[in-house]
Amino acid sequence: MQTIFLDLRYALRQLRQSPGFTTVALLTLALGIGANTAIFSVVNAALLRSLPYSEPDRLAFLDETRTAGTFNQMEFSYPDYLDFGARNQSFSDIGGYAAGIPVTYSAREGGEKLLISIASANFFDVLGVQPLLGRTFLPKADMAKADKAVLLSFTAWQKRFGGDPAVLGKRVTLDGSLYSIIGVLPHNFQFAPSGSTEFWLPLEPTEFRLRRSGRWINGVGRLKPGVTIQQAQAEANTIARQLEAQYPESDSGVGIAVTPLRELLLGNLRPVLLVLMAAVGVVLLITCSNLAGLQLARSVARQKEIAVRAAMGASRWQIVRLLITESMMIAILGGAAGIVLANLTLPILIASLPTDQQAEMPFLQNVTIDKMVLTFSVATSIFAGLLFGIVPALQGAGSNIRDALQDASHSTAGSLRHRLRDGLVVSQVALAIVLLMSAGLLMKSLVRLLRVDPGFTVAHLLTFETSLPPQDYPDSKSQLALERDLRARLQQLPSVQSAATVEVLPAGNGGGSSRFVLAGHIRNVPAEQYEANTRDVSPNYFQTMDIPLRAGRTFTEHDDESAPRVVVISQTLANSVFPGQDPIGKRIDFTYTKDPLICEIIGVVGDENLGQLDRKTTPVIYEAYAQGPDPYMAVVVRTTTDPGSLAEAVRETVRRINPSLPVSSVSSMGRIIAESPSVAMRKYPAYLIGAFATLALFLAMLIP
Repeated sequence: MQTIFLDLRYALRQLRQSPGFTTVALLTLALGIGANTAIFSVVNAALLRSLPYSEPDRLAFLDETRTAGTFNQMEFSYPDYLDFGARNQSFSDIGGYAAGIPVTYSAREGGEKLLISIASANFFDVLGVQPLLGRTFLPKADMAKADKAVLLSFTAWQKRFGGDPAVLGKRVTLDGSLYSIIGVLPHNFQFAPSGSTEFWLPLEPTEFRLRRSGRWINGVGRLKPGVTIQQAQAEANTIARQLEAQYPESDSGVGIAVTPLRELLLGNLRPVLLVLMAAVGVVLLITCSNLAGLQLARSVARQKEIAVRAAMGASRWQIVRLLITESMMIAILGGAAGIVLANLTLPILIASLPTDQQAEMPFLQNVTIDKMVLTFSVATSIFAGLLFGIVPALQGAGSNIRDALQDASHSTAGSLRHRLRDGLVVSQVALAIVLLMSAGLLMKSLVRLLRVDPGFTVAHLLTFETSLPPQDYPDSKSQLALERDLRARLQQLPSVQSAATVEVLPAGNGGGSSRFVLAGHIRNVPAEQYEANTRDVSPNYFQTMDIPLRAGRTFTEHDDESAPRVVVISQTLANSVFPGQDPIGKRIDFTYTKDPLICEIIGVVGDENLGQLDRKTTPVIYEAYAQGPDPYMAVVVRTTTDPGSLAEAVRETVRRINPSLPVSSVSSMGRIIAESPSVAMRKYPAYLIGAFATLALFLAMLIP
């Protein structure tokens, strides 16, 4: 022990006597270990640490599937959800939820459109989540006569009520109705499929929601002890066939999928994190190679010192131990600096992600330098110290005493040292090129994705969302009047070419879909049914978005509730449902109503990508907003200048119409696409690996 202590004292003295070498070595190692620590912190939170639920490995996500058609994955119908819960023996309990439900939140500052979630009374019990304050929903709160209760997320509690501990019993106004606050969820609760939901309401089945053909609810189940996902899936398959036989008109070809909840949340992210971990591993190898080169260069000046030690009786092992101790001292100090650097950069790394992406990654809330990360960093530092220290130590300890004392610069040891340094140079450059090529390939993939034609012109397009307070616009007549007035006023603004409304903006999650049959066909026969995304749009939506008309006509102001119902379809739908035919004049019948809902096809337009750019285009049916006004809408404004320059003018226009009208998510369409999941999953890894490649080149420049 005393010998090791003496070695440590000597190593510290040597480092103090070489401030230039020490500074470069510590900086180099801090960068390498800091990058590894930062990325491992995210990997640890996402892949290694448990989800913030009770026994998360027993949780499974439940939804229904369809064996044929474009939309193969879908929510449960409420009757199917109840039947599965009653028949299965694999789960101890099953809760249900639905997310992304638009509401108007009313406050003193005015109205605001929010997306909220609804959940069954046992949903939070299934997850094993206890509220921070108050309680969750009472049993049978998902019945039609449920009390108007609301649960706040921790974010909503802090943002809208200042963290008031006396918030229980206070009321919030959603869609003109008062809801009593019964609880506040804990700060670490974030259910990724619900996004950044601020309010949770009890599940209230309506007439449509009670229909077996209406699919809108997802399930989360807790497996019984000892039951595997495979066993649960086998039982789900059996129950699905039973429901199909019992309800062929709605459940023919419908299956039930059981997915581990962790897989649902992290399935697409796992390979990205592993690639990033591999990239920082390469950076660490370059760091160690660089430090090994520095140590070899430094050993030239220390040949006489080592030779004198050997001449005085020091064994080769004692010399190697001394040099390794010095390397380990550098590694520990550099590792500590790397941990500090990682702790400083982690918040910046997370904040660089779009808000929507952060909401879909609940583990980001728990990214910290915890014991696991510290253990990893210490182990990495020790590994690095051995990796960059062992070869120089062995080479230095093996120097010929006579040659060293005579300063023989052309000795065999000197030649070996030069060969080692040359090898390290080659390895650093090779590894740096690997990183550069990886970043280049990711950037190429990103560029190719951004070149995908979304079906409309992205440039000069400003978007925002609004919702109409029900107390001010209680019926379709007043809603339509507001929509037309809003479009007219926006089009009068300078630099605005046109303005239009749409139910849901493109480049998102695709939105809702509806099933239909050709008019005259049997409505409840699944083999006769088709499915398509549906959108309510204003008459000038296609012109504003620059979506080409392929056949027929688009909507006019005369296509209102007093006129026969008409629709416009996309080219993909026309090709799949009417191959080789002219669809104009054909009629379809939506099956989501009890009675026939016949609509005539009046036009065919080009395909618009409603979802992510890396997914195939889905069939779309456009309905006239005037034939079914809705209080929730998105607005698209075509400009002749930078869209961002009109943001305040748009807000002021809406305020002049009605100060209580909320204006949210004001953004250019270009930014929406740039922050969409498909782009973000390529852009941020490309940027990070590009940064690591730049760091690798910087380290390579330090080659002595």
